[in-house]
Amino acid sequence: MQADIKRMLRHYGFSWTEMTEERLQFRLQLLEEEVEETVVAVRHGMAEEVVDGLTDTVVIALGTLELLGVDVELAWQRVMAANMQKVRGRKPGRESDGWDLTKPEGWVAPEHGDNVGILPILLKENSGDTNKKNG
Repeated sequence: MQADIKRMLRHYGFSWTEMTEERLQFRLQLLEEEVEETVVAVRHGMAEEVVDGLTDTVVIALGTLELLGVDVELAWQRVMAANMQKVRGRKPGRESDGWDLTKPEGWVAPEHGDNVGILPILLKENSGDTNKKNG
């Protein structure tokens, strides 16, 4: 999948060197739109659109990571390794019939500090604004 994402980004001339905070916000908006379209498709029983929407969501998410200069494969492996340490169950406050994954005692979240691409640069201005709002 990662090779396909890279090929698509090259095909359209997208590069992490042109990524800005505004473009990151745009990509997040695309994600929100795809998720909402998928939810609507589920509500209306539109199977083909559900498959398309979920797949588009993954493509946009992985493409955004690539455009941020993140090693997608490394991030994926770390998240999957941590997820495989979870247990099937019910999370308090989130109703399910056991179709959730919960963090057992001693579970350790994946660390991505060495694989955040250009995010520290893009988010630098926001971090000051966030601190002002929360402080």
